[in-house]
Parts: sequence; C-alpha cells; structure tokens
Amino acid sequence: MSEESERWRKRYEREKRARNEAEALLEDKSAALYHTNQELRSLAQELEERVRARTEEVLTESAKFRALFEKSRDGMVIHDLEGEILDVNQSMCRLLGVEKDRLCGRAVTKFLSPELGQEALNEWEAARASRYAELETVFRRADGSDFPVELSLVTVKTAEGRHVQTVVRDITQRRQYEKSIWLSEQAMREAKEEAERANQAKSRFLANMSHEIRTPMNGIIGVAELLQASDLSPEQADLVDTVLMSGEALLDIINDILDISKIEAERFELERTPCSVKNFVERAIGSVVSVASKKRLELACLIDPEVPEYIVGDSGRIRQVISNLLVNAVKFTFEGEVYLRVKLDDARKSLNIIVRDTGIGISDEDQARLFQSFTQVDASTTRHFGGTGLGLAICRKLARMMDGEVSVTSVKGEGSEFCFTLPCIEAEGPRDESLQPSVKLKGLRAFLVDDNATNRKVVSSQCRHLGIAVECFGEGESVLAWLTSSKPTLDFGIVDMQMPLMDGVMLADRIHGLEAYAKLPLVLATSLGNALEVRKTGGGSLFASQMFKPILLHHLEASVAEAMKAATDPTGVPSMGEEETSSDDVSHWRVLIAEDNPINLKVAQKFVRKLGCEHEIARDGCEVLDALGDGESRFDVILMDVQMPVMDGLEATKKILQRWPDPLQRPAIIALTANALKGDRERFLAAGMDGYLSKPLRLANIRRAFHDVLGSHPKEDA
Repeated sequence: MSEESERWRKRYEREKRARNEAEALLEDKSAALYHTNQELRSLAQELEERVRARTEEVLTESAKFRALFEKSRDGMVIHDLEGEILDVNQSMCRLLGVEKDRLCGRAVTKFLSPELGQEALNEWEAARASRYAELETVFRRADGSDFPVELSLVTVKTAEGRHVQTVVRDITQRRQYEKSIWLSEQAMREAKEEAERANQAKSRFLANMSHEIRTPMNGIIGVAELLQASDLSPEQADLVDTVLMSGEALLDIINDILDISKIEAERFELERTPCSVKNFVERAIGSVVSVASKKRLELACLIDPEVPEYIVGDSGRIRQVISNLLVNAVKFTFEGEVYLRVKLDDARKSLNIIVRDTGIGISDEDQARLFQSFTQVDASTTRHFGGTGLGLAICRKLARMMDGEVSVTSVKGEGSEFCFTLPCIEAEGPRDESLQPSVKLKGLRAFLVDDNATNRKVVSSQCRHLGIAVECFGEGESVLAWLTSSKPTLDFGIVDMQMPLMDGVMLADRIHGLEAYAKLPLVLATSLGNALEVRKTGGGSLFASQMFKPILLHHLEASVAEAMKAATDPTGVPSMGEEETSSDDVSHWRVLIAEDNPINLKVAQKFVRKLGCEHEIARDGCEVLDALGDGESRFDVILMDVQMPVMDGLEATKKILQRWPDPLQRPAIIALTANALKGDRERFLAAGMDGYLSKPLRLANIRRAFHDVLGSHPKEDA
C-alpha cells in the first residue's frame, strides 16, 4: 500500500475515533441533561405541591382567624397605626350600636366617651404606640350611653404593613360585681366597727354592772361573815348561814355570766406561765371541803407521782374548771364519795384530771346537751337543783381555749366521771420538796384504817411513794385483831375518824389500851367538822397529829413527821387542841382604809378590827394624801378603793409613788375594786399597787393579801 493510502487510512481511523468519542460524549451529556430535566420536573411538582398546601393552609388559617374574628363575643377592631378602623367584627358593632360600614374608616378615638377628657386620650395614644398594651377606659354607644371597656392592643405585621389588633371587652358586669363586693366589704367593715363598739359598750356595761352589783354584795357577804363569827343562837346562826350561802350563790352566778360574756365576745385572754399542779389542785379542792363535810361525803384526791410539779398554763382558769367539776360532783352526790385524780396519759403528753362521784348520774340523752349554755339536765319547774346552766359550758369553752377538752361518762343512778384533759408541757419552777420522798420517813412501818376503799387506795399509794410500809384495814375490829395476834413492830398508825360501829376516837382509845401500843403515835384523818367534834369530846389528846381530808401527799408527809416528832419530843409539838400562832402576825399593823361607800367602809373596818389592826379612814384620794402627810408614813398598808370621787385610787397611788419612790419607805397599797374583768389586776399592779382584792371582801382574803405584801414591805414590830 502506498504511503498516501496509509495516511488516509490513519486519518480515517482518527476521525472515526473522534466521532465515536463525540457520540459517546453527546450520549453522556444527553443522559445527564435528561436526568437534570427529570429532577427539575420533580422539584417543580414538589414546589407546586408546597405552594398549594401553603396556600390552603393560609386560606384555612385565614378562615379560622376570620371565623374567630367574627364569632368572638368580645369586640375586635383592626386599625392602622394612626387609629383608623380597617375592620371590625359583629360583636363590636353590637357593642357600639353602629353598622360595620359606618365604623370602617373612622378613628377609634371617636368612640371614647367625651366625659373622659384629655387624660384618657393620652392613655390611648401611649397604648397605641406600644407593641402590646392593656388599659381600661369608657366607650360611648350610638345612643349616647357610656359603658366601661377593657382594651388589649397588639401590633402585627401584614402584607399591607403594620396594623393594630384591639380586643374590646365590655366590663359592665365586672364593674357592678366589684362595686357590690366593695359595698359588701364596706358593709362588713361598718358591721365589724358596730360590733366592736357594741362589744366595748358591753364590756363597759359588764364592768359597771359588776361594780354596782358587787358593791351591795360586799355589804351582804361581809356583814354575814362578821355575824357568823359572833355569838349567835342556833336559829340566828342558821339564818346567817342562809344569807351567806345565798350571797355566795349570787356571786357565783355573776361570775359565770361575766365569764361566758367575755368568752363569747372573744375578749377572754389566757396566761401561759409555769403553774404548780399541787397549788391549783389544792385550791380547787379546798372550795368544796366544807360542803362535802356537811353532806358527810368522802373527799379523796390523788396526784400520781409521775405528774410534773409545774406545767405551762393558766393556773387560775385550770383551777376554775376543776372547781366547777368538783362543785357539781358534790352538789349531785348525796352519799358515797367524790374522788379527784391527776395523772398522765399513756403517751405522757396530756394531763388527765378526773373527777368521779357516786351521785345521781346522767342519762345518755341528757349528756348530749350537758355542755350547752343556759341548759340544765333537769329544766323542769319541779327541779331539785338550782344554777344557771353555765358552769359546764364555761368549763368546756375554757378547756378548748387551752387546747384541751372536758368529757363525761356516766350511768343514770350510778354516778359520773368527768375528765378534763390538758396538754402537759413541763415547766421549770421552784422545787417543791413536799412532793419528794422524805429520807427521814423512808423505812417506817405503819397501819391505815379507813372504811372507804378509795381513801385506802390513795393514802397507801402516797405512803409507798414516801417509802413507808403500810398495812391497810377497812374497820377497827380488824386492826385490833391484827395488833393482838401478830404484834407487829410499828412506828405509827393512821386512823380515820368517821367509821361505822367504831369511830376514830374509840379505836385510838382501844389501841392505846394495848400495852405494846400505849405510846404508838396516831395520825387522825378527818374532815373539818369532825375535827371540831374531836376537840369537844377531848379526843385530841389521843392523836399526835391530824390531817384534813382530802389528803394530799405533802399533808400526809407533814402530819407523819409531826407525829414522829411528838413521839420523840412530846413537849415540842402543840397538841390538836392548841392554836399555833402565825409568824406573819399583822395585828400590830396600822391600816388606812380609803373607801367612799359607807357600807363597804363599815365592812372593811369590821374585818380590819377582826385582824387586830389599828385603822383610820379616808373617803377619797385627797383625804388619803392628807392622812399620809409629807413626812415618814405612819401607816403600814392602804386598802385603796379604785373608784372614788374627787380623786380616784389610781391617781392617789400615782402621787404616793411620786412622794415615796422607795417602796420600803411607803405603805403597801392594796387595790379594792368591785370590777372583775380580765386585766383589772394587771392594770392596778402596773400602776404601782402591791396587791389586789376583788369585792365582796372576805376576811381570809384580806389576811392573805396582808401576808402577800409582807415580803415586799417588811414591818418592824410595834
């Protein structure tokens, strides 16, 4: 083959290869273009779907917004930033009483009440200029009536620009409700103020009535007590006793009414101070000793050894509740016993004060209304028992005010048991050694004879607490037989006075008739009335000491100690018939009585003379100051009536304190008042007085008040 042919062949092959490569490239590019075209078509379809879906979503949201806009119960307004209305809903049209086409294009401010003035326009402009705002204003309807509205403004961005959407809510009903609430609160405030004024008037009335009633009561009870101590025939003594008991009953009624009135008026305040359990129990039970003795009832009391010496509470009010329960128990018991026990509950968190009697009992039906005010179990016209029906109601109210309770269990005809429960918060106080076992009595051996099982239980428990081994008997013949047959070694014996077949005096005489026990010290357990009978019959010489029922632990310890001392030193202990002289003798005191009421003055004079004191009188505060003079006071104590003409007792006390700043250089001042309201005692003591006596006056209370001020105003013997 020629060279030319070879050249053309090669050229052909090159062109063929180039053409094949171009075709292959074209094919590849065509395929890529096809795929790209397919992708573009797919994207276009997807975009169309998205646009369609978004359009449908926007249309749906727009429809929803429009539906909400139109159907909203609140008026809705869309306006531009200048306040020109672009759209409103039907509720807005109804609120204003204007058609929609007459609202669009008008300014919102055109519908503000003209009565508002420029300040309202300024508030609107400030709200419109902010992105979000709320305000309350007043719109005016087409009929000229005004109504309060609450506006909520929100600035939103739309295709047409920035617009403001305002929600308009009619708050007429809310304003009316707020006004009614305000009127109600105002009425309540006025009613509260009126009630407070009424309570203040009631308190003043109670204070005045207390003063007016207690003033004559002071004369009645005071004179009756003085007569009682004078030489009277049996008939006269009985009449005086009747007057005294009637006066005390009336005084109890007055006190009950004052207490229930103060509790219901919520003016009753309780103290929270350390108080001695022994003291409030003793004082409570002392209020019924005399009556129980006259009714020949056994009165027993036991304070369990684990009971704290001091608890936190109001001693006076605790004693009041216990006294009321005891008085009721004695009142409704004709034979048998009344038993008071103080113990801790199982958890040692509560103090249980239990009063049990063997009286008439209470039915289940009557128990349901037992604690209601002015309600009595027997309210018939033929009832046997008097009273106001306030006592137990006051007890329960007081107990609940002290976070406690008063409950009752009873069986008709078998007796009752009242339980007064108090929180037991132990407190610190002066240690009472009488509640601690005495070392000198520990290990002694004794016998106890008492026909009452409760008394035997109480006294034997107390003896064991003191470390005394005791053998108990229920009647005299048994103890005599035991002494004769067993001939036990004994240190002393305890003999009850009032026993059937053989009383305490007869038994003591027979015991001392036994040669082995001729000098055995005997302790007589008796009531006040029986003690007098013992002295009259000369039986006192048979006993080394005596103790009065109900027997408390420290009474027992003191009596046993006295008996043991008499056994070792008979000359050092006075016999039962001898009177002991108090170391706190006030017979040499000089007393100034400041009292303007002639009856009260006479009673006070009689009592002071009874105490053996010298006295002078003053009828107002000025006379008190004149009697005292400017130099050294010649009086030891002033009985100062609080309410006196010219100058009252408080003002006179103030001037006395200014004249003699040193309490040891001036007379002790004891307030006399016929008021008995809470705070009186504190008010008088805060004014500088040293003591307090509430009328009606009693001899024992005056003597106690004199002794109370003796420590702060020591006197030299005359």
